[in-house]
Amino acid sequence: MLKVVFLELTNHCNMDCSFCSNQLITRPRGFISPSLAKRVIDQLREMDFKGTLITSLMGEPLLHPDIKDILLYSDTKDDFRNH
Repeated sequence: MLKVVFLELTNHCNMDCSFCSNQLITRPRGFISPSLAKRVIDQLREMDFKGTLITSLMGEPLLHPDIKDILLYSDTKDDFRNH
């Protein structure tokens, strides 16, 4: 049973923290499409996921241009906790 899912909305970051490995990323920088994020959320609902959805990993999720829409979509049924 899954307890935590990381959904990386972006790998862009506007900080330069000395402890972070974000500067070492060699894959292209970008944003997940809102449709893909919503599809992952839908699949988690289908699995009856009741754990924690963390929307960051190697980037700053607040930089995503559609962050509000994605978070509102994930919160529509109170299925899981957003962090």
